[in-house]
Amino acid sequence: MINALKKRYFMYVIHSNNEKRKEKILRRHIAHLGSNSRIYSDQFGAEPYLLWIGNNVIVASGVRFIEHDASYYNMYRVLNEKADIKGEKMGAIILEDNCFVGAGSIVLGGTKIGENSVIAAGAVVHGIVPPNEVWGGVPAKYIMSVEEYSKKLKKMTEQLPWINDSVLDKKDLIKERQNYYFLKLNKKI
Repeated sequence: MINALKKRYFMYVIHSNNEKRKEKILRRHIAHLGSNSRIYSDQFGAEPYLLWIGNNVIVASGVRFIEHDASYYNMYRVLNEKADIKGEKMGAIILEDNCFVGAGSIVLGGTKIGENSVIAAGAVVHGIVPPNEVWGGVPAKYIMSVEEYSKKLKKMTEQLPWINDSVLDKKDLIKERQNYYFLKLNKKI
């Protein structure tokens, strides 16, 4: 019962808007949390103490960290042996400084995401993602360099009709975005 209450409190704090409280509870549960990192996920796996997050990292909502693989127990059943409690199939997860992990991604134990790297939404990541690379897919694979991605985003951003309009308030910006993106989709259909 106490563990259930602790888990409920953890989830309450993680979903609250109190960033200081959220950071404090994460620092107690994961191995390391660097400064200025924003974590929008609540799925830290069975062994959050094997999660290391560097500085200026952004983890989008719905990202799942899975440090532990329970298939280990099935192996023993197949071999008709009793599972050894000391045996395991797990690994640490390291997110180096300035990386971004997109919404709905799954990051498996034994993964290191290099600094300045980007993981696309919905990717399944396992292994080493070198620094300054964009990866995506199932399983995640190299897509392009962060430099190429930055140039692509800059070019796309420069084409937005409101980019140089400094007088738009939030309500007007929402309307501009709706007009632009719905019109763009309707032209494709």
